[in-house]
Amino acid sequence: MKRIFAFAVGALLVLMTACSDVLQTEKLGGIHTDGGDVYPEKVATLDGEAVSFDEFRYYYLNYRDLYLSKDKNAFSDPAAEERLKEEVLDNLLSNRAVRLLAGERGISLSPEEKKAAKAEIEETVALYGKDELIEKLHASYMSQQLYRETASFTKLYQKLYDSFYGENGTDSYSDGEFLAYYRENYLAVQEIYLPYARGEKAGDCPGTLAKAQTVLAAYNEGADYMDLMEEYGEDPGMELEPDGYYITEGEAEDVLYQAGAALAENELSQPVEAAAGVYILRRVPIKDEKALKRKADVLEGYEDGAGNRHSGVYEDLFLALLREKGKTISVVKEPVWEEISSDTVF
Repeated sequence: MKRIFAFAVGALLVLMTACSDVLQTEKLGGIHTDGGDVYPEKVATLDGEAVSFDEFRYYYLNYRDLYLSKDKNAFSDPAAEERLKEEVLDNLLSNRAVRLLAGERGISLSPEEKKAAKAEIEETVALYGKDELIEKLHASYMSQQLYRETASFTKLYQKLYDSFYGENGTDSYSDGEFLAYYRENYLAVQEIYLPYARGEKAGDCPGTLAKAQTVLAAYNEGADYMDLMEEYGEDPGMELEPDGYYITEGEAEDVLYQAGAALAENELSQPVEAAAGVYILRRVPIKDEKALKRKADVLEGYEDGAGNRHSGVYEDLFLALLREKGKTISVVKEPVWEEISSDTVF
């Protein structure tokens, strides 16, 4: 579910604004059928509220293109076609859940927020020019009407999210709650990293394993782990992180995370064969001060050095909340639903 809102907003973040008369209503596409092309007004109702074809088409074609960019035969299996439709439906249910939860919490956009949003769209049109802006929207399968609606929805989403997890949010973590979560889900490990000798690799590295056993023998005879790290280890990052790397599942190579998680504090691992070499890990206690420095990144998410976005705890919790709320919404699909496929929607 992380993909739902991030995908919708991320695709056009620079264009996110609100209602204005500058942009008009138009039809962009429809569905190829045996009886000719049709331009449905809606594809389903959620709790009696219509889901416009424009909204469905926006998500559907973007997801379709995403999957096809990874595998040109992504929809050769009819089951994949059905999964795509259900994925889009899940997205639409989450959007509807946002509105329901906002209503339950008495959250709406104030007149001032609506006025500011209207000014934003006018600034965006001035920046790009109306024709270029519309071209960008159409290239992303977004109609001008949906653009206006999505703009307002974006602001409502953020306002609802902040009511849960913002600075004064009802569900935001105190330092104590964060540390309890962190200790349960993270671990701290130091490592002696031994790169593979020329020609070696995981599963076939007798020379590197022999070196690792020499290190372990020295430790068992009383040598200090940190001294051994300095003498044998070839990870310069350990000099910057002498208290260990703080990691959770997915933030390190699986074999290394699993080996670290299996250790008791201050216990050493046996040699671990990973992609780049052999590791001897030591699990160490997590220090509260260091953990708290990561609080914002862990809870709110962060972007790594390669530009990859990592979701935060709050985002995961919020999307789970939307997913549960979405399960309470009644769905009625229009007959045209059966005509929808990756080949028919245009």
